[in-house]
Parts: sequence; structure tokens; C-alpha cells
Amino acid sequence: MVLQQLRRLPCSTVASAQHPRQPKTSKTRVPKLPNAGSIVNFVDVVEATRASDSVAPAAPGIREERLSRRQRQAVKALCWQLQVPPSVAIAIAIQEPHLADFGTSIMTSTIAAFAKYFDMSCSTLGMVLALRPGFITESQLLETHISEMSKLLSLSPEDFTSLLSRAPELVAYSPEYFAVELKSVANLLQMEAYEVAALVRLEPRLLVDGSRRLSDRLQQLSQAMNKTYPAVAVVVRTWPSVLYLNMARLQKKREFMDEVCSSHPCWQQQLAEMPATVMMELLKSYGVPVFMRLRYLAKHGHQANCDLARVFASSTKQFDKKYPTFFKWAEWNTPSYMFE
Repeated sequence: MVLQQLRRLPCSTVASAQHPRQPKTSKTRVPKLPNAGSIVNFVDVVEATRASDSVAPAAPGIREERLSRRQRQAVKALCWQLQVPPSVAIAIAIQEPHLADFGTSIMTSTIAAFAKYFDMSCSTLGMVLALRPGFITESQLLETHISEMSKLLSLSPEDFTSLLSRAPELVAYSPEYFAVELKSVANLLQMEAYEVAALVRLEPRLLVDGSRRLSDRLQQLSQAMNKTYPAVAVVVRTWPSVLYLNMARLQKKREFMDEVCSSHPCWQQQLAEMPATVMMELLKSYGVPVFMRLRYLAKHGHQANCDLARVFASSTKQFDKKYPTFFKWAEWNTPSYMFE
């Protein structure tokens, strides 16, 4: 009902319909607002504010502008209602300045109606509105976007709305843009578009980042694993989240394996023939104590009798039982900051 009224009424009518002053309520702590500059509608606004409550810097070329008193009130209401940091609330208030004319009570009712209608948490809705502020007065645009993106990813509207909590950037561009990107990502991963859609449901950043960033990440992963591009693509199809691991740490682990395995032809052959998916399983799943097993075995000449995969897969109890001196040796020989 509130959304329908907002769509019918011009800003001036909504402003004149307000009662002059709201009754005082109990004091609630709200974020203190600095005199911030303009913030434009970039995906970077969301990325920059997820881990910080500080205001994101103004974009280059955008002049500084102070918020009016009404806009400040709107920002405080947005911070409280949407549970977002000031930078996100300011981005919304600057891009939709007429929100200040709605008044705190009407805006609060509108946001509550949005959250309930679209079954979103307030924080998710805040990130969505930071990227597309116009949705707050044109709810049918958000409804259409959700419907078209759901079809693109073969999801129900409810499941796509749930996906937005992990990747609100999926509203940053049009469904047509994402459809093109989906095909580009499919080409990079040597998959069909519907198969990529299934991967995106697991790791939405694949689509959010787009084909250009994905290409860069695939090259970094290829270098970290010292595997060919097609082999790395198979790894990503199995575990799409590996694209967002610490590549420097993965590379150090792989270089450690190269160094230790070079000590014996048997291990050299096993490492050379190891499928990329198996190597990734070892690199991402095991830490320093397990990798030190390789150095211990190489130092004591046990390579010929050991299968690399089994060395990793053995439990601590099994390995210590077979090699009782390993634990004490590892205490004295493990570097303090290995793989850091």
C-alpha cells in the first residue's frame, strides 16, 4: 500500500502531507555523520563498505557537496533502518535527493514494506539500494530485475533474492548485461551457459566479476599451480571458489612440493602426472604440518616407498605411528612463517 502511494504521489505532495514534527522517542544511538563528499553509484561502494564503517572517498571528478539538514535526517534513518554504514546511506541519499522530502516515518514504512515484500534482510536491501537507489520509489523495476535474473540463472525468484544476500552486486547492471557476461564466462571455462549458471548459484562472484576479471584470475591460478589453462578451467568447474583463494600462498605450497619432490625420481613422476584437481585438493585442504611430512620423508630417504596422495591423506595418528620421530623433528625444523 505504501509503495503504491509513493508511486502515485509527486515529491511535493508527499512533503506537504507530513505532519510538522514527530513525537520524541527513546534515544537510540545512530552513526555519527561526517561532512562527506558525493559518492557515485559504483559496485566499489558496496565492496569498500562491507568491512568498514568509514565513509568511502568521493569518486574522482565529483565535486564535494554538503548534505542538507533533511538529507542528514534521511541518512540517519537509512543507517538505522537498513543497518548500513554512513557511506552506503549517503550514496543512496545523494543519488535520490527527493527521499528527504518523504520524511522519516514514510521512508521507514517504505523500507519495511520493501523488505517484507521482497523477503530481504534490511542489510541486503541496503546494499541493493546503494547500487540502484531508484528501486526505492520504483519497486516494479526491482521486481522485473529479480524475475529476469531468476530466469537467466534458472532459479526461483525467492532463491535469487536469497542469492542477493551473498552478492548484492547482481543488481548493479541490467539482466541483458549479465546474459552477455554469462556467455563470456562460459567460453572462458569451456562450458555451456546453463552449466555456468549452476556454478554461479554456488559462487555468484563469477558473474559479478565478469569475464575480464575471471580471465585474470584464471591466469593467476594457472601460474600458482603451474598447470595449463584447460587444466585450471577443470579445477574451477569443480571448485569455483578456488579463484578467490590466496594465490601467493597456493604458489608457495606448490613450489614447496616442487622442491621436495625433485629429491627423488619417483616423486617427480607422481607430481608430473598428478591431475590438476588432485593437486588443488592438496594445496587448499592441507596446512604446514602435513606439508612438513614431505620434507621429513625426503630427508630420511623414504620417497620410494611413499605415495604422495597417501602421505597427505594419512591421519596424524597413522603417520605418527608409522614415523614416531616425525613430531619431535617437525617441532625443531618447521619455519615460523611458512607459506606466509
